[in-house]
Amino acid sequence: MGFHIATKATLVLADTAWAGAEIICRLNASIGVVLKMAEPDRAALSEWFGEAAESWNLEDGDGKPLPCNVTNFAALPMGFQLRLYSTWVTLATGVSLPLEPKSPNGVLAP
Repeated sequence: MGFHIATKATLVLADTAWAGAEIICRLNASIGVVLKMAEPDRAALSEWFGEAAESWNLEDGDGKPLPCNVTNFAALPMGFQLRLYSTWVTLATGVSLPLEPKSPNGVLAP
């Protein structure tokens, strides 16, 4: 029997101000989108979300399901957007953000 590579994951924001939020995302966003996130801004976050997100359990102020789309994502607080992205990166790559800064002289430590 072979190994099946996961292509989707559920992002769960636990132990945060947004505990309980869950977003189902594809793990295989294009490298171009990921590279744009080196210095994330709202446009880059929205592009990533448009490629990665499939559904979520978010509701509006009246308790009605909030459609999972780029427009509604863009209206969410920037901190929430960044938390989703960093959670996605950890699941998709196994590497947690932020990455350690580069050496100031460019030489790798032994």
